[in-house]
Amino acid sequence: MINNYFPNRQAVVFSQLRAQNLYPDLDAPEFNQHGGVVAPGFEVRFSADSTLYYTTDGSDPRRPRGFVGTSAIGASDGDSLKLQTTTHLRARAFDGSEWSALNEATFIVGMPPTAATLAIGEIMYHPASGDPAGEFIELVNLSSTDGLDLTGVHFSDGVEFTFPLGFTLDPGERAVLVADQAAFAAAHPDVAIAGTYSGALNNGGERIALADSTATDFLAFTYDNNNPWPESPDGQGTSLVLIAPETAPDNSRPENWRASTTIGGNPGDSDRIPYSGGDLISYALIAHPVFDFSGMTISAALRPGADDVEVIPQWSADLQNWNEDHFDYLGGRPGQWRIVPPLPDLRSLFVRVTIAER
Repeated sequence: MINNYFPNRQAVVFSQLRAQNLYPDLDAPEFNQHGGVVAPGFEVRFSADSTLYYTTDGSDPRRPRGFVGTSAIGASDGDSLKLQTTTHLRARAFDGSEWSALNEATFIVGMPPTAATLAIGEIMYHPASGDPAGEFIELVNLSSTDGLDLTGVHFSDGVEFTFPLGFTLDPGERAVLVADQAAFAAAHPDVAIAGTYSGALNNGGERIALADSTATDFLAFTYDNNNPWPESPDGQGTSLVLIAPETAPDNSRPENWRASTTIGGNPGDSDRIPYSGGDLISYALIAHPVFDFSGMTISAALRPGADDVEVIPQWSADLQNWNEDHFDYLGGRPGQWRIVPPLPDLRSLFVRVTIAER
């Protein structure tokens, strides 16, 4: 049906509509590319059987009663339009007596987002009772040099929101989306609101997915409200914060998330504690690690917000060769990892945690 019937049927349907004066005889103008992501300076070339008129402000080139629109620009077959910014192009042909049907397309100029350049950095999915701000989701541009054009980027799972035409994020900039604009603005008057989504985040966890303007998912993960995911964001006042988003961590792994250091979260900002040198252990931990031989677990009291380092459990049989496999992250506070069998037959077992800058 899609590959054969509908394409072959199109000409027949248009002929029937034209016979009943329900579709113009004049063909609509065509573009050399029908929208999509293009580089700055891309030239849209027009193809038309007569004079055409186009607009870039969203208006129709044809006004009521058949007049040319006030913002419409005339062009001829073979003319082109150079694009420097994201543009929604609308065009009709006009032979002096009849207008063609409308042809329109959105051209996204610049760098489209990917999972390596755009992150969901913070989620307030279950605010504490009495929290006046309500839910919010924060997105962050991970690039330190390039802006992102989010035109048409939308949630395909979780909540409902689509970024409008020409919405951009500067390098390192954050975009805060909220469930209740008035309530959030009253609680956080200094935080810019990028938009208001419909629907609500599931308090028990759910899949969240971002899709680009072609409806292709480029970022998707499922958060949870139980260990090994942080539990305090589930109605206890904190938000869920992605650790070191600029490293593009795997969002589906609970060890890459933590609770915010403050009640109410930190929309539009970061509560990260920067490492400025000195003792890595003092920066990363608030207590010495503990090994429980009965449960085969190692616990490390991680300092909230110490996101510039990574704490990694390791085991060894000889104190020379250290391994990072055979560990399951259990979550909790302090953070726990369990050694998972089968290990090789060992006469001795040594366990430690290493701390390294990200």
